[in-house]
Amino acid sequence: MLDVIYVNRCPKLKVIFSPTIVRSLPMLRTLEITHCEELEQIFDSGDAQTLYTCSQQVCFPNLHYICVEKCNKLKYLFHNFVAGHFHNLIALEIKDCSQLQKVFAFECETDDDDQEGIVMDGEKVLLRNLLRIRLSRLPNFKEIHHGFKLKDDVEEHIINDCPKYYPSLYLHTEE
Repeated sequence: MLDVIYVNRCPKLKVIFSPTIVRSLPMLRTLEITHCEELEQIFDSGDAQTLYTCSQQVCFPNLHYICVEKCNKLKYLFHNFVAGHFHNLIALEIKDCSQLQKVFAFECETDDDDQEGIVMDGEKVLLRNLLRIRLSRLPNFKEIHHGFKLKDDVEEHIINDCPKYYPSLYLHTEE
């Protein structure tokens, strides 16, 4: 089974995975995407119903590490995926993605007036096993997800050159 995927220097690639492919990657542990200047979506959201159905399942139960670097047309890492389905994610690293706004985004959200819709099924987004987060040179990055909470046992939390990201508004210790 495939457990590591590296996508590197694919300058014309716009989409990496179809919803059908996503279902066949339950053993994926590492996902690294670098230097894909035209990348607009990691997962094809063209078939919204299939993607929604897949996102209701734990599509990536073993994914530990995500690294995305120099993908300047990417606005969201995961569109219509619920953060809780990445429950084993340990490290998240995002660098030099000039258009990136959020890690998790949903169609019910609106960006025009900064008002967002209800999080799917009222889910409180929390990446329970996340220990390392590095965000660097992301001029349009605003948040991991609306309502995101970071546990107080995170080992590494590095944020550099992310002028629109206000960690004090989004990072909370568990009560």
